[in-house]
Parts: sequence; structure tokens; C-alpha cells
Amino acid sequence: MNRKICLSVAVLFGIALTASAHAACPIAGQYAVKGKLTGASGSYKGEAIIKDEGGDCFVRWLPPNTSQGVGTYADGVLTVNFTLGGQPGVVRYERNGDGVLEGTFWPKGHPTSISGTETLTPLN
Repeated sequence: MNRKICLSVAVLFGIALTASAHAACPIAGQYAVKGKLTGASGSYKGEAIIKDEGGDCFVRWLPPNTSQGVGTYADGVLTVNFTLGGQPGVVRYERNGDGVLEGTFWPKGHPTSISGTETLTPLN
């Protein structure tokens, strides 16, 4: 009987560890986007949708540019590997107390090595 109890506890513990390792993306939602390319005189606006995908955060940015990527969120930081115009890049956002994500991005392999800053403000 004790063996059955120990086995049951071990199975439940394993399930709990697996569930916590694949926790939902806690920042999933719809965001207003405002960004600026380094060296540009103006800014751009758009929208981003963040969804949970098996514990990762799937991000889709909508016009003016349409791109998407997958990243992780931990300790108030969202890091996303994205693709824009067929080129890969990385964006790193830090979440403030209001839930706003302040980020910096770097397209990899872009011919002019542009970078920029971007703010995602929750809409919901």
C-alpha cells in the first residue's frame, strides 16, 4: 500500500513539474505599438498580438510592417526571435509596473544594420 502511495505522489509531482515548465505566456494579449528606427526622424505605430504557444510567447506585429516571432518571458523580460521581410532579428522588451513593454530590436543581416526602439502598451 505504501508503494502505491509513493508512486502516486511521484507521478503527481512529475506532472506538476511538467506543468510549471510549460506555464502559459503571462503577458499574452493585444498591444498598441509605437517605435522608432535609429537615425529616423519620425516614429511608426501599429499593433502586436502576443499569444501563448506551449509556454512560449508567439508575437505577431501588424501594419505598418507585418512580422512574427517566438520568444520567452522570464523575470520581466521578453526576448523574441523574429522575421521581417525574410530577415531574422531579435527584440528584447522589459516590462514596467504598468504592463508596458519597452524594447530594443536588432535585425540580423540587414544591409544597413538598423536597429530601433519599440514600446508595446496593453490594449486589454
